[in-house]
Amino acid sequence: MTANYSKWPNRETVENIGHRIRQLRESRGMTQSQLQARSRVSRSYLSRIESGQMTPSLGTLEKISEALGVGLNRFFIPESNGEALLEDPFIQGLRPFLRQLDWEQWQGILKRLQAISDHVSTSGQMRTMPPVTPKPLVPLARRPQPAMMGRR
Repeated sequence: MTANYSKWPNRETVENIGHRIRQLRESRGMTQSQLQARSRVSRSYLSRIESGQMTPSLGTLEKISEALGVGLNRFFIPESNGEALLEDPFIQGLRPFLRQLDWEQWQGILKRLQAISDHVSTSGQMRTMPPVTPKPLVPLARRPQPAMMGRR
């Protein structure tokens, strides 16, 4: 039995690849012109790829993937909500700070977020909340270590 590759890639696959390229580009805050400069693929060609009008070659996909800093497989895997969240520019900006937190600080943040959520009315308007005095974040490397019990 021989495979029939004459219909591959189909229109849906081409559109999905284009859509993923656009998602990845936008999640990095890049314009088509910026992607053009990094990938050396013309802006008009990028536009036609993103809109599903053109089928990019493997070489073109490699250039685009390198410019976006992702593997080729990212163009073929549907985006999950978790992936979209991780690539969100706001979350990307938070990552350096989040890495510094210990479990206790995470719990404090989660409690504050829950309190905020509890005080948001069904219309989406914030009600007055009691003031919260946040504890300053101390990087893990600078935290005082607890004294060893039973040692002199």
